[in-house]
Amino acid sequence: WAVKAGYALATLTILASLTTVPRAYALPKQDFTGARDFVESQAGPGDKIVVVGLAVHVYSKYYAPEWAVANNAQELASLRQNRARVFLVYTLPIELKAAHPDLWRSVQDEFETVKVFPGTLGGGEVYVSRDRQVQAGIAR
Repeated sequence: WAVKAGYALATLTILASLTTVPRAYALPKQDFTGARDFVESQAGPGDKIVVVGLAVHVYSKYYAPEWAVANNAQELASLRQNRARVFLVYTLPIELKAAHPDLWRSVQDEFETVKVFPGTLGGGEVYVSRDRQVQAGIAR
C-alpha cells in the first residue's frame, strides 16, 4: 500500500508542476524587443529615444545601438533639450532607484509611463515612458 501511495503522490506532484509550464513560457524573461518595436512605431521625426539603467547594456549592445544613453540626470536633461518628444526606456526600477537616485527622480517627475512590457523575471518589466511636458503641451 505504501508503494502505491508513493507512486500516486509522485504522479500528482508531476501533474501539478505541469500546470506551471505554460505560465513560465508564455512571456519572455524580459520583453526588450517588444518595447523596442513599440517605441520605434510611436517615435516620429525629431523624437529622441533614451535608455537608462540596466537596460543600457542590452539596448546599446544588441537591440538598439542607435538609441541615446543617459547615465545621470544631467545627461537626461541635456538629451531632452530641443526635442519634440522624448521616449525613455528602462527596466528594474528598484535598481534604478537604488543605484541612480537622481536619474530615478527625473524619471518619476518628468516622465509618464506609456506602456509596460511584462516578463517572467520578477520586477523585470520593461517600461516605456514619455516626456510629461510635451504631453501637456508645455514648451521647454
